[in-house]
Amino acid sequence: MIPLEDVPPKHPDSSKWYWLSWSPEELNGASIVGATWTVPAGLVVDDSQFTTQLTGARISGGIVGVYYEIEVEILTSDNQTLHETMPLEIRNWGH
Repeated sequence: MIPLEDVPPKHPDSSKWYWLSWSPEELNGASIVGATWTVPAGLVVDDSQFTTQLTGARISGGIVGVYYEIEVEILTSDNQTLHETMPLEIRNWGH
């Protein structure tokens, strides 16, 4: 799981991009060929993208004071499925 302090908080009225970089060691020499972002109720994935080593999602919604856990699953060119969990705090200030 990514540490909470490494993920900037989101304002509930913002639609904000979040990006995860996958290291060559994690990918074991492969590249990303698919990515799925799964968010809990209250959040929405407005858009998502990926490159060979980067995944991103534009996320909106949320309730102030709630910490959410977002699940990211990638599929690699050598048919690996990798998972990461990203915490997200919703605040009244910030972006």
